[in-house]
Amino acid sequence: MYGLNERLRFYDDLYGELIKQGKIKTTESTALMEAGATSELIADFAYQITLEAYCDVLHQLSDFEAEYGMEDLPTWKLKERTADGKETGRRLVGLHELIPY
Repeated sequence: MYGLNERLRFYDDLYGELIKQGKIKTTESTALMEAGATSELIADFAYQITLEAYCDVLHQLSDFEAEYGMEDLPTWKLKERTADGKETGRRLVGLHELIPY
């Protein structure tokens, strides 16, 4: 989870500055800047979109079918492993609640 949080912090801490410096230039960011958005506002929006995406994926992986009664649909399940790779038999649930920590 630490790695995901570090990637998320990129949008919170550095993304706006990189847009301001012209190091990140997309059609969308250029149009938003021309319409009056600041690089900080664009970075905040990117952060929120990234946060939603992370949470949605982790939610799907951890306990989506249980919450929405979709047990009959194909799903992925994450299983806990020890440091040496042996399965503990426990499912990892609620991962979306860990981002951001």
